[in-house]
Amino acid sequence: MFRILLRISAFFVSIPYNPPPVLWMGGGSFLSIRLYGLPQPPKQHSFIWCLAKASALVLQQLGWWILRPPLLAARKLWQPQLDQPQPHLPRRLSLPACWLNAFAPDEVRTWMACGVSDWSQLKQRIPRIHSSAVHQRRRALWPEQCASASRLLADKAALLDLADASWRVPFLVLDDENSQLPYREEDHPWWAEALHGSGVVLKPTRGSACRDVVRFQSINGQLQSHVLFRAQPRSSGADPHGEDPRALLHHWRTLTQSNEPALAMPYLQGASILPPTSPTVVVRVITQQNHLNAPITVQCAWVELPLAEGSLALVTLNGIALPTPEPIRSSVEHGELVAWQSLLADPPPLIQSCLSLSVAMHQRLPPIDQVAWDWIPAACGPMLLEGNSGFSLLEPQLITEVSG
Repeated sequence: MFRILLRISAFFVSIPYNPPPVLWMGGGSFLSIRLYGLPQPPKQHSFIWCLAKASALVLQQLGWWILRPPLLAARKLWQPQLDQPQPHLPRRLSLPACWLNAFAPDEVRTWMACGVSDWSQLKQRIPRIHSSAVHQRRRALWPEQCASASRLLADKAALLDLADASWRVPFLVLDDENSQLPYREEDHPWWAEALHGSGVVLKPTRGSACRDVVRFQSINGQLQSHVLFRAQPRSSGADPHGEDPRALLHHWRTLTQSNEPALAMPYLQGASILPPTSPTVVVRVITQQNHLNAPITVQCAWVELPLAEGSLALVTLNGIALPTPEPIRSSVEHGELVAWQSLLADPPPLIQSCLSLSVAMHQRLPPIDQVAWDWIPAACGPMLLEGNSGFSLLEPQLITEVSG
């Protein structure tokens, strides 16, 4: 009973920030709507279930329309430092896109930078927050709705086990059970070398969206920790903790406030033939299979490029930088971006091979329509970081837009 009450309370708390998968004014009138998240394949539901589902959708929509605006205004009033000045967003777009529907303001600004300047154009796109509902709808008629593949992709350690040894680095799963075992350096010879070298990365075994990724390094006898994939990487400075896996798991949990099992692996550096970046550049590849008997192909791919002053540029494999609401901050960042654009105008084999390896990994999975793969282009070849069944559809749409 307590768990049920907890889930109900969590639902009501999330109402203002969790719009239902509905696009209003999708055809020109207010009553013309598009419903992204249809139920799973037709099955019998009780009247009570249908009524509860409909009530939840109504509550979510009313919360988005009525509760969210004053909450956002209160946030700006009490925490103005969190909101940086943003380019003006015209009301002809902000009202239908950001209030009536679920487009984020930065998302609309990104589409405007692509030349999408009115609602008649923007309504043809899928809001980023509806990505999971679209994935659910597309997989509704696939075997098990692709549940087996999704579970495998969510388990980062199991997915790495599926890859060839030459496509992955050594890794270690740390949890409450094995953290109590005595640590023997001969069992994990890579650990000390990585920790005293480029570092060891800990992240949740079932994490997503770059959540709680921490890099640990031992420098001059002091342990340094850096939370990665933020606007500015956050460092906790020197720490007095031990350097064995048990101690780092404890420290990681202190930093992230997470009780999940963690996946530990060496921090990967990009190949020396590539322009240097910090953190290391990631190649993201989207593979797709249109139906069970169709071939697996690459839908799109891009490089996630961290720049010197905290910006993140997304560059396609033909050298086009995707528009972002975060402007390039300096001539240094501009120079880094130009260097990568020149490189990707004719991608080296190291980058290109990430595409073929993504297709090979997709072929090893249970049936699933689309997967997003992350690779590090290292000196020894592409190294698999992870695969994701639930990923943002904004970037693939932007690539389609800028590529014509």
